[in-house]
Amino acid sequence: MNFLPIFKYRLKDDMKAVGVFLIVTLLCMVLVVYGIMIMVSEINDRVVSNFSMALTVFSFVIGIVTVREDLRLGIQNGVSRGTSLAACFTANVVASLAAALGVTFVEWLSAATQEATNATLVSFYAMIYGEDLSLSGQLRSFLLSFVWSGSAVFVGSFLSLLYWRLTKLWRWIVSLGMGAALILLLNAAVISGGFMDKVLAFLRWLGEAPMNLGVFLIGVAAVFAVFDWLLTRRAPITAATA
Repeated sequence: MNFLPIFKYRLKDDMKAVGVFLIVTLLCMVLVVYGIMIMVSEINDRVVSNFSMALTVFSFVIGIVTVREDLRLGIQNGVSRGTSLAACFTANVVASLAAALGVTFVEWLSAATQEATNATLVSFYAMIYGEDLSLSGQLRSFLLSFVWSGSAVFVGSFLSLLYWRLTKLWRWIVSLGMGAALILLLNAAVISGGFMDKVLAFLRWLGEAPMNLGVFLIGVAAVFAVFDWLLTRRAPITAATA
């Protein structure tokens, strides 16, 4: 057993999940958004929704639930940790690619028919850089959705592997510590004007061009991929735990 069998096994399961996700996405668009606008004719304001966040959560959850299973499967069949991890990540990224393509099509369909339906599904790209229904604009929207959701795969895998390696006590410490760190960071942002200025300047830089945000997200994916590998190198292969 090597890279290809694990990749095929993971991709088969992932694509089933992608299919269910896209079916639910289409049903939500038709039944929830358009159905309400058709039935409630007195609503004159435009209804705006966003499925890009659902795509991000979908990829994040895939990263969480698949990495430990594939590591156990690979190592129990004589495959190295690195090969098992690479096969899992490759399949998950391909699944994110397919899901991003489907969501981009749904968002384009919504934008193209928004005058008739008075409803719009706004992509991350449109929220940040403005709506662009041209082919190049939709391509950029798709690429941004892909790198956004793809990076979520590696972040989800990191959290899964981190909690796998920690003892029960350290899981509590890390969980509470992340909340405390967030509160301290928010307080520092409020107290320190210089710190807040740097944060705002960085956010403005991300919003200047899709390339900036894309490069940042690819960097996030690369950093967390390294963290994932470091957590996997000496991980004991045990039964599934909470």
